[in-house]
Amino acid sequence: MGKEILYNRVNENRFSFLGNAKDFFKKDIWNAILKIVTLGFYSPQTKLGRLTYVLEKTQFQNESFQIKTNSSVLFKGFWKTYLLFLVVLGALVGLGFLAFTPNFVVKILSVIAFLAVLFIVAPILHYSVQYNQWQFWTKNISWKGINLSVNTTKNHYIKPLVRDYGFFMVSCLIWLFFIRFFVYMMLERYLTIPFLILFGILIMSFLFLTLLFFNRLMFTRISMIFNEMNFGNLKIKFVGNKKELLRINVFGLTLTLVTFGLGMVYYIYEKTDYLLRSVVIIQDDKEYAIQYQLPIAQTITLEIKNFIFRYLTFGLARTLSISQTLDFVSKNIILSPDLRFDKVIPLENDNKVGMLYF
Repeated sequence: MGKEILYNRVNENRFSFLGNAKDFFKKDIWNAILKIVTLGFYSPQTKLGRLTYVLEKTQFQNESFQIKTNSSVLFKGFWKTYLLFLVVLGALVGLGFLAFTPNFVVKILSVIAFLAVLFIVAPILHYSVQYNQWQFWTKNISWKGINLSVNTTKNHYIKPLVRDYGFFMVSCLIWLFFIRFFVYMMLERYLTIPFLILFGILIMSFLFLTLLFFNRLMFTRISMIFNEMNFGNLKIKFVGNKKELLRINVFGLTLTLVTFGLGMVYYIYEKTDYLLRSVVIIQDDKEYAIQYQLPIAQTITLEIKNFIFRYLTFGLARTLSISQTLDFVSKNIILSPDLRFDKVIPLENDNKVGMLYF
């Protein structure tokens, strides 16, 4: 009897995707055509239509997910974000041109302003928009009236990310400076064996430093997102190890580079496996890991198929790619059978509709 109850609860805590590529394609193709005809103005509706179909066809415990927003809200937020991006890009381009003027004072001031926009203004705006959209989707997507909720403030989310972004960008600029200096020395024929050895050590050192800061930025963002979310009264916790993520990034990026991009599929598999192992759900002070099986051969085969479907068909087979991925994930990932979702209750603000604000 006990085994039967456990078996039923295992099946209960499994996701299922009931959609198919044919129906998905019919719904998505018209949105894609309208997006092209309207020169991108229909993009928010395309995104909303695709997401609505996926949520309606994805079930957990025989209950579908719901979305409460409408296209007008998404449309306003999308174009505000796009215009903001154009303003920042225009400022960077304009200040870049001013840096080449003969006037020394204007040149210095434009360089300072360029660095300020690149290192302070741009990341603050980027992570601010990211936080707002995070809040928006968690407020508007629910299951049985229960939402994910964000427990941190915008300021608390932005500060560590802007800091780590700054370290990463500085290391990138230093690395690029060394590359530029090497090219200059090569053109001037100042290269000697001791110089090449020293320069090689410096280049590899700063490249590794750049990877360290890239890893730190990625780890900070992942841990912030998972550690600051609840699902109703369930707490989500990230228990990943920064050194393990560094190993995955170094090996994955190196493999991708030496295989001319083919190693990217294994890199994606490694990151997915890391995330699934690093997220736990807390209920009644007990931690429950996500149970999953991702056969490496099947996962890599799926990623290769997705690449072919998406890019070699110019995006026309995107719906087939999404359908296959969701079907694969739903069959191979379950939540712990000891988690009691009948005890999960919505928090006070779960039923409020989120708004994009910028």
